[in-house]
Amino acid sequence: MIQPPANNSELLSIAIKSLDDLLTARNVPPEPLDSLASVEGFANLYKTLVEVRNAIMAITTGDQPFQGSTYYFFLLASILAVET
Repeated sequence: MIQPPANNSELLSIAIKSLDDLLTARNVPPEPLDSLASVEGFANLYKTLVEVRNAIMAITTGDQPFQGSTYYFFLLASILAVET
């Protein structure tokens, strides 16, 4: 069983690791860890980032499950509009 964080610094470290995993890990859980789900706003942020991640992964693998979805069209347009 995972121990709850002892302090805010530890909680922040867990949150950073969780968000980093969203960007770099091959597989991530669809819901945030229990210790982070209780942090105001984190669960919504995590779920939104999981949706963005899934959309990007679908696009990069050639899947097009989002045809007709304006949300994902504008999401893709926004991603492509970002200057590097």
